[in-house]
This record gives sequence, C-alpha cells and structure tokens, in this order.
Amino acid sequence: MRTVLGVTVYTAAETAELLHVTERTVRGYLKKGMLTGQKIGGDWAISEENIKDFLNGKRGDKLNS
Repeated sequence: MRTVLGVTVYTAAETAELLHVTERTVRGYLKKGMLTGQKIGGDWAISEENIKDFLNGKRGDKLNS
C-alpha cells in the first residue's frame, strides 16, 4: 500500500490479500471491468475507493458504459 497525491493505492497482490483471493483472480476482475485500476510502470495501482466500490457491488468503468 502506498499513497499517491493523497490517494491510497494497492498493487494487485495486496488487493488479492485484502479480498482473500489469488492475484490471478484480481487480474481477472480488472480485465472483466469488475474492478477498476490503472497500470503504472507495469504494476497495477488499485485505489482504496475502487476496492470499496467493488465490495459494495459497484462495477468498474467497462461494465457501466
């Protein structure tokens, strides 16, 4: 976990640990648009807010369009 410009972000591995799933599952969620994140320097950056939205049943950008 790190903070970038006041936003707490997690890697795919850290997100997997939080959600008690594998990193591969998190990458699947990202690919399907169920979870939103940004790839920065080859690593995923998933904001705390995006994780909360996922847990509350809100879908990522790809499925909202």
